[in-house]
Amino acid sequence: MRCRTCDATLELAELPELVGEAGGASLEILGVKAQSCGEDGHPMALVYPDFPGDLLAALLLDGGLPVAGESGFLRKRTACGECGGEVGEAPDAELRCRVWVKRASPCTVTYRGPVVRCGGCGRVQLRAGTELEDRLRDALLAALGSAFELG
Repeated sequence: MRCRTCDATLELAELPELVGEAGGASLEILGVKAQSCGEDGHPMALVYPDFPGDLLAALLLDGGLPVAGESGFLRKRTACGECGGEVGEAPDAELRCRVWVKRASPCTVTYRGPVVRCGGCGRVQLRAGTELEDRLRDALLAALGSAFELG
């Protein structure tokens, strides 16, 4: 690929920490690489176009961040993702994980925000559901949007 501004060849470069906030939660992402010509002010490109969605999937579905599940057919309840025990509200907390996203280098993600705690095993985790997915997606897009022109 070539830079849209100066036509130089793009090379992989590691970005400084990316931070995004949404819905009372924040994400800090370290180790994200971008395609860059190295000139200040020139646009950078994602390593590949689907990177944001793949990173979100790695965080929520592929064991990145611990997430409590939902159980029950008629009466939904949130259950611990580790032992299946009942979870309750807990003070905001920090969770950190290292995720591997296909076709990209691994990165470290730190989440700060609302969590639940298992009454059985004590595991601190995120509450599953649409609200969590929306909050993480918006925080992730804010973090990536600080470095890339997304859209």
